[in-house]
Amino acid sequence: MTNSQTPPHSHAILFLSNSRGLTVEKKIRKKKKAFVSTGDCVACGCCLKVCPRNAIEIWKGIMAKIDMNACIGCGKCAKECPASVIVIQEADA
Repeated sequence: MTNSQTPPHSHAILFLSNSRGLTVEKKIRKKKKAFVSTGDCVACGCCLKVCPRNAIEIWKGIMAKIDMNACIGCGKCAKECPASVIVIQEADA
């Protein structure tokens, strides 16, 4: 039984590669998320307008707050922020 996403003959290719000493490595990418330097945020809302996941809200009218479960780390908010207080960093798993 094969997975519908598995290309034809991939198992044979992997077997032949392994028998010749080649190995398959999977690169694990760390997830990235947006973080706000809260003390410097001016709550202008520019980041809200460009977030494709609606992961940002202006909290109590004083700063941007990011929903880490919704954030995909695309960086659009950081590029749009006029105060440059949003950074995209690797997030803890």
